[in-house]
Amino acid sequence: MSAAAALVVAGPPAAALEAALGEERAAAVRDVLVRRTLAVARAAAARVETAGSVAAAATLGPGPLLVLPSICPRLGAVHVAAALADLEAGCDAAYGPTLDGDCYLAALAAPRLELLSGSPFAVAREHAVEVGLVRHERALRTAADAAAFRADPLTPRDVRAVLGGG
Repeated sequence: MSAAAALVVAGPPAAALEAALGEERAAAVRDVLVRRTLAVARAAAARVETAGSVAAAATLGPGPLLVLPSICPRLGAVHVAAALADLEAGCDAAYGPTLDGDCYLAALAAPRLELLSGSPFAVAREHAVEVGLVRHERALRTAADAAAFRADPLTPRDVRAVLGGG
């Protein structure tokens, strides 16, 4: 399999997080998440781009392709390695689902944007593709998420600091 390309999706802070933390702190959280996600992408991919939506994934070449929304504080090399191993084993796509049903990671053997819409299970059924799953993680989008990350001893220090968790 050729070297992966990665798209880091760096959208605005979630409205619920902005309402809970205020505009300035929510922007700081977004910046930390983008920085962390870019570091993971750069360690795993030969080419890394950032964009505000997954549509930019179509321009990144033949695959494999990593799509990494900047929503998961605990995203790391282990997640990407597991997803790429699923592709190596023959999966068409591998996903890292969030606890709320979205994905914090999508790895595609080829840049098929239709595989980026919907839940991994719906995608598998609708497009008749082989799908791998990486472990679930919590996204950071709401006040409840922020509270959970402040309380979690495994939350990275830089995320904890920007959340006000010491």
